[in-house]
Amino acid sequence: MTTLTLIDQQAALNVFKSGSVLVIRPDSTKLDRDLSEELLRRVEGYFAANQLMNQAQDVPVLLDLQNVEFLDSQGLSTLLSVLKTASAHQSKLFLCSLQESVSLLFEITKMDRVFTIFEDLAACRKSTDNELDISPSDRQLIPAA
Repeated sequence: MTTLTLIDQQAALNVFKSGSVLVIRPDSTKLDRDLSEELLRRVEGYFAANQLMNQAQDVPVLLDLQNVEFLDSQGLSTLLSVLKTASAHQSKLFLCSLQESVSLLFEITKMDRVFTIFEDLAACRKSTDNELDISPSDRQLIPAA
């Protein structure tokens, strides 16, 4: 069983490691300007810290959007920036658990062709060779940088 390490819980974002995967799960129902800025800051900070500590840069990032019902243009732009940041570090970005309204936005804007999107965590786990073992147990708090 993989131990989950809770990195930070602030600004309505749960950020934790599951094995080698960085998992980000917004608690908010809106991915708007304020939360978008925090999301991008966290991802950039994570990769910068890994680089400073000479740790692996190719850490997959899973953005679990199960709680997000509204995504504005800033939120969509931020997701593209997160994808670009992950790609710059030879990493991958996965999205999962999109609400119907968010999924429709991705279809209309054709962003469903840009992002790797899974129906839920189970589908993501299955497709990524069980790299993701996302369960609420065994989380350890790590102080925010």
